[in-house]
Amino acid sequence: MTPIFFIPATKINKVRKILDLGVEEIIIDFEDSVLISNREENLNNILQLKNYKDFWYRIPIRNSYKEKINFDFLNSFIEKGIYKLIIPKIISKEELEEVLSRFKNLKFIILVEHPKLLLEINQILQNINLSQPIYGLGLGSHDLLSSIKAIHDDQQLDYPRKKLLYSAKAYNKLAIDIASMNISNRERFEKEIKYGISNGFDSKFIIHPLQLKWLQEFETVKREQILWAKKIINALPKNIIGKEIEPIVVEGEIIEKPHVEKALNILKKYNYEK
Repeated sequence: MTPIFFIPATKINKVRKILDLGVEEIIIDFEDSVLISNREENLNNILQLKNYKDFWYRIPIRNSYKEKINFDFLNSFIEKGIYKLIIPKIISKEELEEVLSRFKNLKFIILVEHPKLLLEINQILQNINLSQPIYGLGLGSHDLLSSIKAIHDDQQLDYPRKKLLYSAKAYNKLAIDIASMNISNRERFEKEIKYGISNGFDSKFIIHPLQLKWLQEFETVKREQILWAKKIINALPKNIIGKEIEPIVVEGEIIEKPHVEKALNILKKYNYEK
């Protein structure tokens, strides 16, 4: 999975550092991390960056679900030539249709944070012309589960993650797995990575450099393990799996039955065919 890294608009001095870590997609966040009174100032600061048009921007069109949609702040970005936008707090198909109809020439990641939009998003995606600006779908898991008064755990997250995944895949949009607030428990975070990879997500929202390090290391280890396992299995005689085998040598390494079993388990773990 490729990382998509959130950076608060108040910390644009971190942009260069995150890019140097190998991140290709950055989201400058103007929602949760920025005081409403400081938004304009933060936008002006970002416009000083030479490459500010390269980034994604999470831009609020309302501050709470009780408010009506307001495009004034969003228009401030469009006037500056910014076209890669993440829109949060959309409730329904009708509201998303209004956004897409009004801004046809932009590129959107739609953040699904309301149960109604989760259930209705396919009605938008089925309209090829209307859904053309949608680049990807991401899940705002905390807002979503909070809105239905559910516990934020694996069991409750499984359905909305898979619903969003299948919607994105069915209509050739980028499927982005949830952001994790966990920046201290590597084992827990790697469990999320395994879930995302095994289910077929394309990307994952990342909020901290440590998470990025864990993701990159996990991908490296996974790639090395798969290459080793495939090398072992491909070197075996045909129709030998499950039977006793004589030791063989593969690139200088003596391979016996335990090694074959380990290789098979690795391929099974990462959902690779034998």
